[in-house]
Amino acid sequence: MKHIGIDCFFLQEALEGRSHYGIIRYCRNLLRYFILPPGNFRFTLFHPYTLPVNWRELSVRNIIGTAGGRSPDVAHINFRHIPFSRNRSRWMRSLGRYLNETDIEIFFSPFNVMADTALPAVCYIHDIIPLLPLASENPGQFFRSIPFLSGSSIFFLAETRRILEKARLIIVPSQATAANLKKFAERFGIGYNPERILVNYQIIDEEFMHFKKNPEDLVQLTAKYGLAENYLASAGGMGYRKNNRLLFDAMKFLPEKIRSSFSIAALYALKDQAPACPKNIRQIPDADDNIYRHILSGAKLFIFPSYYEGFGLPPAEALALGIPVLSSNRGSLPEILGNAARYFHPDNPRELADIICEVLYNNSLMEKMT
Repeated sequence: MKHIGIDCFFLQEALEGRSHYGIIRYCRNLLRYFILPPGNFRFTLFHPYTLPVNWRELSVRNIIGTAGGRSPDVAHINFRHIPFSRNRSRWMRSLGRYLNETDIEIFFSPFNVMADTALPAVCYIHDIIPLLPLASENPGQFFRSIPFLSGSSIFFLAETRRILEKARLIIVPSQATAANLKKFAERFGIGYNPERILVNYQIIDEEFMHFKKNPEDLVQLTAKYGLAENYLASAGGMGYRKNNRLLFDAMKFLPEKIRSSFSIAALYALKDQAPACPKNIRQIPDADDNIYRHILSGAKLFIFPSYYEGFGLPPAEALALGIPVLSSNRGSLPEILGNAARYFHPDNPRELADIICEVLYNNSLMEKMT
């Protein structure tokens, strides 16, 4: 029976059901399908957190899932606590030392990092966002235009180099990410072997695929968060890359009828950006999985103006719920969403406003997009 060790640095949020960040949901979904049902494998999940007393109950409910009323067998799954020490790099070194001293035969990391181990390693590179400035033809200009990227670039440069050089298999979520990774490797003279690159599109949670909206719950949630009967939804946060400010700017170009009757459900925290946001925006930063799905399922449109995504899980989830999606035309999004979405330039709020009106005022088009 093969023994596989998995980096579960994200475990705390997933255990608590706070997985509204796309990368957390993806890692949780990956585990859900990867380690179930039991086969000729056993798994040790490494994490830096002190788990609660009811950790096994939480892991079954929030990580492994109980869709369809199933009660999965988790006897082949163990959890191993490796205390957090100052930063991610130190924790990865501690993890590597432990891996080299156990009977684990394969190491898997669902993140853009790799433990320092001699074991055969499979690593997942979601995107190369922190490395985009370094892959640019003019890194200095890129850093000036997107300053938030520079802080973590050195760490991810080292990790990506190590993954490219040592990992037995590298999984990426899109052809766009594979192309960016190749460009980065060529620019820095790092070996790039396409035979070790596997494009594997991300998994949509089965609870999205089979979700049944409860109208009473939705009414209570819209009242709780002060949403109008008709609302648009967005996700991802207020960071530069997610570009949700474009939606706020687009509201200025919408007819008064829409501005006065629609609100925006922001499935993230606005933080100090709130004063610059439209009055009809409602932030929902504390959404657990159930709230997230209900709010998303009640939206008239889901709008995703991101500048760059390695995959783009939120708009794919919205499509799974039958919600029309308007997306930027950058990164992997056209590849992932295909003909199911309508696209706009991420720097053109007027174009986005025009598309919002076109879809909302065209019932046949909206039905075609659901």
